[in-house]
Amino acid sequence: MLFSNINEEEFELYEEFIRSGTLYVEIRLKNRGHRCVDCGTFHTNVKEYRTKTIRHSIYASQSCTILYHQRRFICPKCGKTCMETNPFISDNTRISDQTIENILTDLKRYNNTFSSVAERYDMTVRGVMKVFDRYCQMERNRLPKVLCIDEIYFSRTRRKKYVLVLLNFFNRAIIDVLKDRDKHTIAVYLSKIPREERKRVEYVSVDMNDNYRDVLRSISKMP
Repeated sequence: MLFSNINEEEFELYEEFIRSGTLYVEIRLKNRGHRCVDCGTFHTNVKEYRTKTIRHSIYASQSCTILYHQRRFICPKCGKTCMETNPFISDNTRISDQTIENILTDLKRYNNTFSSVAERYDMTVRGVMKVFDRYCQMERNRLPKVLCIDEIYFSRTRRKKYVLVLLNFFNRAIIDVLKDRDKHTIAVYLSKIPREERKRVEYVSVDMNDNYRDVLRSISKMP
């Protein structure tokens, strides 16, 4: 069984077949009825079925897609329609919760990359990055006494090929990474940091880029 959160007796239909190297699982759950969100009537009336395609590639050697025949209920009392609860995904995505959990677990390992995880789950690199960005919100470190600011070359495919790195001089820990090295980006970012924290910085190490020096001078005068 491919699903750890659903018992076998919950399925009205469960069929597996392979097409073009992909494992497909066709599923229809047993009709457990639905309570109308408007009038509270409990009923089992089905208006129609809609097939939802969900990526469920949890095996490294086999890509998998769920074909979920999801019921659309209609209340016999007030006419309100509502979709059957989807146990495979918790929000409006086309990737199963179990796949997302596996992706995030794999990305915790230091020797895994977006590319290697994407290949493992038969996804695009961009798709794995979107999962990471959606569920991993990393807070920045506090500003140190000695702050290093410098740009690094990030990607030739981006419109702005350089990102800006803020670094702790003493332990080389990354404070944060900004999307580009533009003066406006730096100014907006630093202006959002509380003045009390900015005052902790005693020295700043930058190169000869005028953008950095101009922004730092103006930020130092902000209330």
